[in-house]
Amino acid sequence: MNIRKLIRIAVFGAAVTVGLVIWLPVPQTQVIGSLPQGDLKVIRGLVQHELRWLLPQRSWDTLLYPRYVVESLWEYHQKRILWVQVLEDGKVKVFVAVSKKAILCDGHEFILERNPQWHVTGGGQWQVPKGVPEDLRIPPDA
Repeated sequence: MNIRKLIRIAVFGAAVTVGLVIWLPVPQTQVIGSLPQGDLKVIRGLVQHELRWLLPQRSWDTLLYPRYVVESLWEYHQKRILWVQVLEDGKVKVFVAVSKKAILCDGHEFILERNPQWHVTGGGQWQVPKGVPEDLRIPPDA
């Protein structure tokens, strides 16, 4: 495979990624409890930043493995914030997965606290049913 073909693949992948980010609508996030819309926007941004580890590493080596790049971008794109749960102490739990059904096998949980600005204070990830948090209660669709 010559270098021009690799560059074309990389440029095409970047263009597709930018297009998806710009034109696809942001799915609605279910909020359990009371949370101002501005706070929800900040929380979304922090969680998306935490999920950036799913994206492919920026290096020349990734050009040699276009399948890895496409799969990583697809996984990042599929994961979304399913719901935000406001806790009694003011903290929030954010649950991320492909869907409510899929979260039982593969998901992420983030705990955020406001002091005075929102920041991530903890979280976890599971990829097997045994790893699901014991207190996970999937809310009905709103």
